[in-house]
Amino acid sequence: MAGGTLNSRSVLTHTFGNATGTSVGLVNAFGSTAFANMPALGSRNERAGVYALLVTVSAAVTLTVQDSAGTPLSQAFQLAANGSIALDVTSNGDPWFQSSPGLGLQLALSASATVGFDVYWMPTL
Repeated sequence: MAGGTLNSRSVLTHTFGNATGTSVGLVNAFGSTAFANMPALGSRNERAGVYALLVTVSAAVTLTVQDSAGTPLSQAFQLAANGSIALDVTSNGDPWFQSSPGLGLQLALSASATVGFDVYWMPTL
């Protein structure tokens, strides 16, 4: 893989963590610190694009990727206890999910669970 390409992930921001609840923040909206210790978009014109994602859950839940306004960006994934989702960088380099301008990204769960996540994202215009 060539350095600096999406395939190398070197141009993407890597955010990871563990959280418990029904909403897990991945990227803060522009000017927001709602999701503690998570990066924020640098401009109200930027969108957060998810290029790779790994999620594990401790309990059976339905999980939806949303922007920080609560707009669904994915289907509702039904996961069993200790279930997971793994999305690698696409062959065409397009993001799996993209927020609206200025908005961050979050995971919404149907019930409280412990969530482990690794997300590779990049701000785009």
